Amino acid sequence: MDLLQRRMGAIWLFAMVVLAFVIAESESFNSDEKDQIEKGLAAGKEIIDYIKQKDFAQTIRKLTESASQFLGALGPFSSFILAFVSTDSSELTYMKGMMTEIDAQFNKVEARLGDIQTLIEWTNVEQNLGVIELTVATLDMEFKLFYNTSGTASEKQQTFINVYDNNYATSGSKLYLMTVGEGGTFIENLCESIMKKTKYDRKETNDYLLGVLKILLQAIRLELAYYGMQGLNTTYETRKNEWDRRITQVTEMFEKTDEDVINAYHTQSKEDAKRFAIDNRALSNRDFAVRLCDMLKEKYYWREWFCLIYDDSIESSSSKHRLHVCGGHILLQESGRNIAVASKETTATRMSKASAEAELNKFTFSYWWDVLYDGTEIDNGKTKAYTVFNKIRYNIANVCSVAVIKQNADVYWHKSDTSRLATRSLHHYWWVFAFG
Repeated sequence: MDLLQRRMGAIWLFAMVVLAFVIAESESFNSDEKDQIEKGLAAGKEIIDYIKQKDFAQTIRKLTESASQFLGALGPFSSFILAFVSTDSSELTYMKGMMTEIDAQFNKVEARLGDIQTLIEWTNVEQNLGVIELTVATLDMEFKLFYNTSGTASEKQQTFINVYDNNYATSGSKLYLMTVGEGGTFIENLCESIMKKTKYDRKETNDYLLGVLKILLQAIRLELAYYGMQGLNTTYETRKNEWDRRITQVTEMFEKTDEDVINAYHTQSKEDAKRFAIDNRALSNRDFAVRLCDMLKEKYYWREWFCLIYDDSIESSSSKHRLHVCGGHILLQESGRNIAVASKETTATRMSKASAEAELNKFTFSYWWDVLYDGTEIDNGKTKAYTVFNKIRYNIANVCSVAVIKQNADVYWHKSDTSRLATRSLHHYWWVFAFG
């Protein structure tokens, strides 16, 4: 009986030691620290959710507001996993669930770094985006196993550390340097290369950048988790602060890239229109106008577009056609036709369509086919396009593009916003247009 009591006492003592260890670990994380982890993971989830939605503007906004909060939770999260790996804490379950949701969002984002690799000519072939993406994906799988599977804390910790030491090779820093162009290794940074190779397609450029950001955030998570789970608190804080600074630089670079793409619309839209004309010679003027305008609106979606197409066989003098455009181009005798495209930002002040139509209705024809404006005959109005053009251009508020074209030139047009365009047929002689 004494032997049994002694054995039971030893078991009880061991249980008390384990319980005391768990309690001590639990007390090492106060409510503020747990709250920091939860809020940081919630911020990270929101950032990744915007990336998944391909919402560039909201991603940048949230990154600016909450990136530091997210990064600040990664080390403590790893420590929390190690402290409670053998317990069934509701807090641990909740935090694992949040990290699992973050991973689910990560998995829905197509990074396409391999595609980006083919766009860019590197001067240093060792800096391979595909290798970085694969390295981060491999380590990311190990991190998921670390926080979301059973096993002893020490074994899972050591496994992750070994894989990290043998594979990571500062992947996050390499991708960061490619993104911001520090160090002078490349001809141009990743952002510049992407926007040039996509021909300044804003949506495509932004989608590529969000893919880069996804991989970068995964790499940062791995790096900070690595230091956090080893208890290297000083190193962790140093690296976290450095990544805070780097994320700020990346955010600024992304914003600058987006602004550069926006500002390039005028030069690039001219190249696009000329290329479209070369590739679509067989289209009728009507189909050409519709398809060109739709193409420009899809690519430069923050602007409203008006496209006017007519035969290039018309006489070149201003007596037969007269045009002025804003935010666009006049391409005469361009691959077999005359092309005029105009645009305004969607948020720009609108021309009043009703007022513009009222102004166009002031034009009438007399019995002898003379053109009258508000009851007064226009000198040579019947045969001179510029006399009608001048009346329209200077008498309609907020108009920015005006065209007067002879009707026998197979004139067709298309617009992305009907409320910005007023048109009228002046008897059988002129088509007149006001856009603004």
